[in-house]
Amino acid sequence: MLAEVRKNPADFAAIAKAQSQDPGSAQAGGDLGVVERGSLVKSVEDAIYGLKEGEVSGIVPSEFGYHIIKLTGLKAQTQKSLEEARAEIAAEVKKSKLSKKYSELAEQFNDSVYEQSDSLKPTADKLGLPIQTAENLARKPNPALGAAPFNNEKFLTALYSTDSIKNKRNTEAVEVAPAVLIAGRVVEFKPASKRPLAEVEAAIRQRVTQEEALRLARQAGEAKLAAAKASGDAAGFGDVKVLSRTKEPAINPAGALAVFKADVTKLPAYVGVDLPGQGYAVYRIGKVAQPAQLDTARRAQEAEQIGGLVGQAELYNFVEAIKVKAKAKINAAAGAAPAAAE
Repeated sequence: MLAEVRKNPADFAAIAKAQSQDPGSAQAGGDLGVVERGSLVKSVEDAIYGLKEGEVSGIVPSEFGYHIIKLTGLKAQTQKSLEEARAEIAAEVKKSKLSKKYSELAEQFNDSVYEQSDSLKPTADKLGLPIQTAENLARKPNPALGAAPFNNEKFLTALYSTDSIKNKRNTEAVEVAPAVLIAGRVVEFKPASKRPLAEVEAAIRQRVTQEEALRLARQAGEAKLAAAKASGDAAGFGDVKVLSRTKEPAINPAGALAVFKADVTKLPAYVGVDLPGQGYAVYRIGKVAQPAQLDTARRAQEAEQIGGLVGQAELYNFVEAIKVKAKAKINAAAGAAPAAAE
């Protein structure tokens, strides 16, 4: 490709449009626009700033792949006026404030459910949060409940802890999705027991029917998956969709997760996955690409969120260590003492 570009430098845009694997610039003939220091990875920037106008680089490696660069022009650096930059500045400030506010609220939420562990109401009142009641939660997620925040394996593990069940204390704050925290409290616990057949017959029949339907769907889907792998073509598949790890998936979330975990060392790649309540899906991955330009603002926001979560974990571990050092014990009998009012 480099030899072709150097032989016909005027055809760079056409070659890039036909050959480039960068989803952000391929359709624009490889045009990256005006490049300022700090906007791209170092190896690519160094190559750009080492070229003269009209020159074509050699092969430039980076963490995102290999690049061929042509410098199409130079523009003198100018400083935007306040009016020109106002919207951009406002967006950055808003994003920064929202990230900081979330970290503050997450810390308050975590501290409150821990310090006032006998009820969720003080935390809900303090932060203006709703309290939801969920009945008959089992130890494992229930497919029928879908993506409900409380239908999360990590949260259910916390809910079924000894402290939560026996002492009726709030669980810790559990992150069940990006920027989504939840805490729970057991109001009533019913040990597992056998129920009369007449009481559960309808539920058993429904479950067996669902399992058999899923088995048949999986069987048919795996046959189609094998056929697709053997043919290697896209016959029978739907319209092409572009998935990004940073955007809401255009397909079922379970399917998107399977696609992102697939082995793409050889393309096209195929993957099959069970979709709860829907059946079995087969996906064909025809192309994988990395962005040429890093989203530095998003990276900074993620780093701040991770830092906040690490801080919360360190605080929790510190408190636990103090309790051990002080030989503090929870008096379970105190929970059964008569209540008094004044």
